[in-house]
Amino acid sequence: MSNERTQKLLALLLLLLAGLAVYRPSLNCGFNYDDILVIRDNDFISHPANLLRLWGRAYLRAAGEETYRPLVTASYLVDHLFWGKEPFGYALTNLLLGVFSAWLLFLLLRRLFPDGKAAAGLAAGLYLLHPALVETIAVPSNREQILSVFLLLLAGCCWTAGLDERPRRARWLSPFFLLAACYTLEWGVLWPAVLTGLAFVRGDGWRQAWRRTWPEWLVAWLYLFLWVFAHPRQPADTAWLGGGPAGGLWAFGVLFWRYVRLAFLPIALRPSYLLHAPVALAGWAAQIGLWLVVLGAAIGLLKRKRAALGAGIFLLALLPVSHIFMPFWIVMAERYLALPLIGLLPLVAAGVWRLPKTARWAVAALLILSFGWLAHAQVGVWRDPLSLWSRAVALEPDDPIGWTNYGAALAQRGDYAAAAEAQRQAWEAGARSGKKTAGLALNYARGLAKTGRAAEACRVLLDSQPSIEVNRDWLLAAGQYCARSDKTASSRAFATLLLTGRSDCEAWSLFCATAEKETESCLQQAFLMCPEDGTLWLQVAGIHAGQGNDLKCLQALAMAQRDPRAGQWRAVSLQILLTLKEKLRLATP
Repeated sequence: MSNERTQKLLALLLLLLAGLAVYRPSLNCGFNYDDILVIRDNDFISHPANLLRLWGRAYLRAAGEETYRPLVTASYLVDHLFWGKEPFGYALTNLLLGVFSAWLLFLLLRRLFPDGKAAAGLAAGLYLLHPALVETIAVPSNREQILSVFLLLLAGCCWTAGLDERPRRARWLSPFFLLAACYTLEWGVLWPAVLTGLAFVRGDGWRQAWRRTWPEWLVAWLYLFLWVFAHPRQPADTAWLGGGPAGGLWAFGVLFWRYVRLAFLPIALRPSYLLHAPVALAGWAAQIGLWLVVLGAAIGLLKRKRAALGAGIFLLALLPVSHIFMPFWIVMAERYLALPLIGLLPLVAAGVWRLPKTARWAVAALLILSFGWLAHAQVGVWRDPLSLWSRAVALEPDDPIGWTNYGAALAQRGDYAAAAEAQRQAWEAGARSGKKTAGLALNYARGLAKTGRAAEACRVLLDSQPSIEVNRDWLLAAGQYCARSDKTASSRAFATLLLTGRSDCEAWSLFCATAEKETESCLQQAFLMCPEDGTLWLQVAGIHAGQGNDLKCLQALAMAQRDPRAGQWRAVSLQILLTLKEKLRLATP
């Protein structure tokens, strides 16, 4: 075995041991965060035949996903073949993806910069142990980031096979892995720009760099074309951060420096972040600083090429989550650093290796141990929902999302009183941040109702009505809780429904079913909105049946049968209809 191959295998072994030492607790954790929805309760991944359904427009509806990332879902399907719904297997896959991604980074840096092999090893170790990546390596439902990085680095290693005087055939696997990475996460389209920059830094001119990377550019443009014109997408219902692309650019100027802080000082990590509006001077300073980085990276390509390329990769990889090109409901997330750190950490490692010999080893050991300790602690935070969200609200008391999820975790434990208090905190946090929503009011009301305080739940919903946009769930909950507790409040809830003028027929039907004394007047108003709704006619039939008016009941059932959506209750109502017809026929002299 050659010395070079021994070094590569030794690096893999060391990374595997480091990964097990830091991430081992994640192998014993249950499902957490979005794992519940994406894996545990997702029946789609339980059927291997669904692999064929990943490539059509039915994917989003069938798989329960919000974005078209079929290879991520395919990886869950493969996991299910071996592990079923056992959390250990999914966590193990994520851990191995993290280890092999770090190893591929080591191989890529060794191949591109043979004079910095030790620095390449340090960069790989820092990448694997970086605390910000715990969110993608330790959490199976966040697999898309680490899986896409693995595929991109694999594409990069294959691409380096074309740098020899006699290019090897492995070079032509690069476009294939790049396309796979794009179908894992959209930021894969940026990889050709990274490869072009690497070729330029190695000494190629721009024209030669383009010749070396044209297959990757072709694949990226093909994917973009398909993404725009062919791929299924959920309709955008997320508001722009800052009100639009210009506001998103301003917000990114602030978020960029927060990402820089997370990269160099990864402490106080949490699953949910807020964007606090900076004072005017700080906001302008953030914008100026961002553009100085852009200008410095552009100028640096002429002199300090490696440093400029690293900074450029970091900035470029953040653009897809910058809130400039499309709206995101997530302000920022630690896992979004999975690709940007590929540009930044090699610079850190190269800087360490410029120190005197004794100092470089001391600093390298300190960085590895510090990152490893912080990452291990962060893995412990992700062990269960209660631990995760209790830390989140401790670090960010004004985060309504954090309080909402903390309340849900408490309710899951059966502590409904504490859960109701957490939902109250969520509602108040939303009020402080100007983000009062019907969802926050509903969660607060449901928490109160769980503890038997339906009257308080009713008052919370009615008091919230002037400051929120009333939706269907709010209307139904208001009718339910107010009808139970307070007739006056029930009338107010009913009046609110009337004033909205909504034509949501199912909402009217369910609301009228809970309106008790006001059922008939509710139905009269409902028929103005939904004159042919079968469920409403069934309720009318029930009222007439209770009053002994068989003829009117028969007429109402006949009207219900005209509703083309009456599939699930058609058989029942038809049987009642036939019974009443027979009864009336026998009663007629």
